Parts: sequence; C-alpha cells; structure tokens
Amino acid sequence: MMRLAAKPAQMLGRVACVNSSRQFPGSPWSPTDAQAQERATFLLRTRSSSPNIRRLLSLAPGKAPSDDATRSQAGADARPSLRSAPPWRWILRVTAVALLFPVLLQWVIAYLVGSDARILPPQLLAAKNLLIVTAHPDDECLFFSPSILGVLDRNRDVKGGLLVMSTGNNYGLGEARVQELYGSCEALGIHHDRCVALNHPELQDNPKVWWNTDLIETVVREHVSKWKIDAIVTFDEGGVSGHLNHRAVSAAVSNYAATNPEAPVAFTLTTTSLPRKYTLLGDLPLTALPFAWRIISALSFPATTADSKDERRALVANTWNRYLKTRHAFAQHPSQYTWDRHLYMVVSRYVWFNDLKRVERVAPSQARP
Repeated sequence: MMRLAAKPAQMLGRVACVNSSRQFPGSPWSPTDAQAQERATFLLRTRSSSPNIRRLLSLAPGKAPSDDATRSQAGADARPSLRSAPPWRWILRVTAVALLFPVLLQWVIAYLVGSDARILPPQLLAAKNLLIVTAHPDDECLFFSPSILGVLDRNRDVKGGLLVMSTGNNYGLGEARVQELYGSCEALGIHHDRCVALNHPELQDNPKVWWNTDLIETVVREHVSKWKIDAIVTFDEGGVSGHLNHRAVSAAVSNYAATNPEAPVAFTLTTTSLPRKYTLLGDLPLTALPFAWRIISALSFPATTADSKDERRALVANTWNRYLKTRHAFAQHPSQYTWDRHLYMVVSRYVWFNDLKRVERVAPSQARP
C-alpha cells in the first residue's frame, strides 16, 4: 500500500521536474527531483479535483500543453460545476418554499389586508347585526369561527347572533350540548341572548334525514326580523361535510336570501374536497388564487369600498389569537372533544380560514318550489 501511494507522488515529481527544467534550462533555480517530489506530495494532499492538478497529471514528460488544450481543459473542468448541484438541494428548496409560502400568505391576509373591502366585503364588515345559521351545536367553531371572529373582532359595533336548528340530540346529549353551546358563544363574542338552539320535532339531529326547509325558512325569517339582521352566513349546498342536515339548512337559507326581497345579504361557506379540507394551510394558495390581484392591490393601496364584482366573495383568515379563541370555543364542547377532533382542530382548513360566496338574488319565479 505504501508503494502504491508513493507512485503518484513520484510521477508528479518527475513531471514537475521535467517541466521546470524545460522552462528554465540550466538555471540554478531548477528544482531537483527531491524538491519536485515534495511539491507533488503537497499537491496530492490538497483537493485532488483541482483543475491544475488534473492538468499536471495529464502531462507526459517532454510534451508541454498548448494554450488551446489548456483552454479546452479549463472549459471542461468548469462545465460540470455549473450543473453539479445535488438534486436533494433543489428538493429542499422547493419543500421550504411550499411550506413557508402558505404561512406567509395566511399572515398577509390575517394581519395586513383582512380589513380591505376587496377581501372582506363591506356588507359583512359594516353589518350591524350578523347571523350565523348552523345545524348542530359545535358547527360554529368547527367551520365558521374565522368568519365570526373576522367580523366581530374587526368591528366592535357588530352584534353577532347564532341560530342552531337542533340541539344535536342524536346520541341523547341534547341538553348537555345546549349548555356547551352557551360557553362557545361566549368565547366567540356572541351574547347569550342571541345564542339559540331549537328543539323542534321536525328538526332533530339525524344524518339520514333531510329537514323541512320551509320550516327552516320560517324560523330564519322570524329571527332576522327579531334581531334586525343585515347579513347571514351559513353552509353552501355541500354542507362542508355533506351532512344532510347541513345541506337542508343551506337550501332553506339560500332560497330565502335569493327570493325574498326583504331578506338580508347572505354568504355561504365553500365546501372543498376531502384532501383539500385536511391540509392545514396547504390549501390556502389555491383558495386565494381568485383573490390574488385583490391581495396585491390591497397591499399597494388599501380601500374601504369595492366594485360590485369584488363583493361577491370573501376571504377571512384567523390570526394566531383568533385561532386560540377558536380552540377555546371548541373546548366548551367536552362531549364532542374526541381524539379525532383534537387532530381536526389542527389540520382542518376551516379553523384557519374561510372563503365565502354571496347568494345572488333571483326572480320569485325561479324560487325553489
């Protein structure tokens, strides 16, 4: 092994000696074989990938490299360095951007542009009395907390109201869940007097039953008049989870808001596919894509008014403090706080942000029969 290791040094020594004597023939400064060998040994201990060392090793005794050959070799040595970045570095960079961009976007929407009229329409932000219509106790914090807190925290003059169509008595826990609901309303800033859970025989919690939508419309209309409501937020036709009770509530409220000229403006919470639902903030860039120009405009010049086309949709994101309020509100529902709900309160997009769509008015002739 010692002999094998010594051979490259001896070869480099001979090459260096030959080159030096060729460049300085008869010069007293020409190195001896021992000096050249010592120099070559030193070079071998440095980076063996150095272009100069590879050039030196490629020299044959008695043949000096031409300038063209030198330039060609230098170019060949330089080319690999331009494309030799390991693939894992690119993977790490792309992963870092994919993880950090949604967090940055959440921060921008929640803290910087959330009050802009192009992001949160004045019909919601300037409402005096906001009504959230849900199907069961705990829906308010599982799905709607970014909307509730996004409006109530930004405008202290808004009075929130929660109308729940059932007590959630599917497993015989109705009375307990109503009491839990009061604690949740308090955590979300909704007064006890405007926190109502109905216990109507035709509106009992059952995922296999489509509720009486005419009855729901009647109840909603009564509370709109009683509380002087000027904005409503409820489920869309998918009901977020596909629950039949959720979808029945959506059908009733949407029909009321679309066909009754005296009904206040209503917004529905967008339902997404299951993979998008449980991506934490991962779905936010895709959700915010239709709002991209509005977000850029809001960062450049804030506005308190918006075009009519910009008032059709809303995007509301929780700040860190509002997210903690959401968790505190759901903690008031101990009967529902199972292990999977612990996970839900972290990974579900609906506890971090809501995107809402306005219910458009239609002619009475197009009303649901």
